Amino acid sequence: MKASAQTHPPSGACTPCAGFTVLVADDEESIRDVAQAALELDGHRVLAARDGAEALGLFREHRPDVVVSDIRMPRMDGITLLEQVRDLSPGTEVVLITGFADTTLVIDALRRGASNLIEKPFRPSELIQQLQPSFLRCALALDAARLREELEAGRKRLELHQRMATMGRLLAGLAHEINNPLTFLKGNVEILRHFLSRAVEGRESEGQRGAGLRQTLALLDDMEFGARRIEELVAAMRRFGSPVGSSRRLVALREVMDNCLKLTQAKRSPGTRLEVERPGPQVLVDADPVELESCFVNLLVNAYEALQVQGASVRFAASLLPYATGAFHGLVEVTVEDDGPGIPQGTVDEVFTPFFTRKQGGMGLGLSLAYEAAKRNGAQIEIHTAEGQGARVVVRMPYRGGEEVPPGSGPPQAPGAG
Repeated sequence: MKASAQTHPPSGACTPCAGFTVLVADDEESIRDVAQAALELDGHRVLAARDGAEALGLFREHRPDVVVSDIRMPRMDGITLLEQVRDLSPGTEVVLITGFADTTLVIDALRRGASNLIEKPFRPSELIQQLQPSFLRCALALDAARLREELEAGRKRLELHQRMATMGRLLAGLAHEINNPLTFLKGNVEILRHFLSRAVEGRESEGQRGAGLRQTLALLDDMEFGARRIEELVAAMRRFGSPVGSSRRLVALREVMDNCLKLTQAKRSPGTRLEVERPGPQVLVDADPVELESCFVNLLVNAYEALQVQGASVRFAASLLPYATGAFHGLVEVTVEDDGPGIPQGTVDEVFTPFFTRKQGGMGLGLSLAYEAAKRNGAQIEIHTAEGQGARVVVRMPYRGGEEVPPGSGPPQAPGAG
């Protein structure tokens, strides 16, 4: 329902039933004059037409809120005008005036969408009274439209706040993620400085200098790898908001695991034992390699940080569970296990929640980032832990290649998905 800009009722808790634009169509000038005077006195703007054709032209130009039309008029009668108005604006109130009581005519007019019928002759006060239901519906429609606009504006504000909150978590997560390759780079720079100092001070034999040069080149390769990893993390942030799975492709799981070991080697304390079991190079998973590495890197760093005693161990292993499912050969489970202090049973359900942490000075993002990365790549993730018994996190996803599926093998009897 649309009122003209000049007479649109003011917004408020309830729109008053005044200030609307009313089109009056009647071939009798006296009826038009009476109706116009009464409506203007009631606070409405009035457009007057001598027949249905003129009324239709005014309606197209001004789109009034209410149309009051005589039924019998030259050129175009009120029933035809009603139908034309209904085609142009189904929500417009159309009230018809008739000079005689004809039940068939009344039924036909109502069937075609007339809001009400008024019989001639009528007093000005009777006209206003008969039009009150139409004005009330117009007011309610305006209130509903205003509320819809307010709700939409509120929804957009909420969506903006949620996106800003998500962006804040993303930025915190990015800072957390970048810290790992930066630590890796800093460690390599320190080793590189040591090699170069020895060479500059001339404390090496010819053979030692050659070995040192080879180690230096290897360190530079690793540093380039770390810098490329940071670039990939920034690129992943720039893809924020893109459809899930837009960067997924078949990648070798072994290569992903090797990269994760390289990225986290600086986080591993001296004396920590590391057991690694990697699949063959032919085992492929459908994933975004940056996100999958993010998942495993965060799990490894979390495991390293959980160790509290010299000689404690971390296990990073992949095992195949052959079971044909569509184009895939089976499921692969990647496990990150530590023999740290474990997690109390009462807080296990919260470990994947952003910013939940039990570590002094921790951000509480590692496990939540691992969880989100796994889910975005169609993987299941679950944690098994008990206080004093370490923790084992399992990431399970389909794979291609590798071992053939044994005849008659069924689905793996694995714990439920997290």
